[in-house]
Amino acid sequence: MAAADARRFGNDRGKAASEALSQRGIIVSPRPFRFGVLGESVCSAAELVNTARRAEITGYATFLIRDHFIEEPFGHQLVPVAALATVAAATERLRVGSLVICNDYRHPVVVAKEVATLDVLSGGRFELGLWAGFSRDTVSVPR
Repeated sequence: MAAADARRFGNDRGKAASEALSQRGIIVSPRPFRFGVLGESVCSAAELVNTARRAEITGYATFLIRDHFIEEPFGHQLVPVAALATVAAATERLRVGSLVICNDYRHPVVVAKEVATLDVLSGGRFELGLWAGFSRDTVSVPR
């Protein structure tokens, strides 16, 4: 396994890293570089589905949605889990992901249940991104 990974990495540094991880029992399988679409300006179901389908047809790998409650600087955006469920239902291969879900907005158990459900309903195409917050205005930060 380590030699095959090193060939994929194509350099000695990759080979050394792969061998070190393999010795610890960690299997390394690097993914090829992928491109995604950020659906930050879509505000309707029709626009969301159309954008996602165009992304899939043109070969993009992932469709991402941000988790922002404030309008600035990106404008109003759709809630990630519901929007990504819509995208997953409208596409066949396109992976869907959060960029990123803020852990201060929702209880962790609710997030875990929602994203696990989305992963099941999407056929394992969901990619979770978590973050502590976007700005001081949106999270509790000790000062």
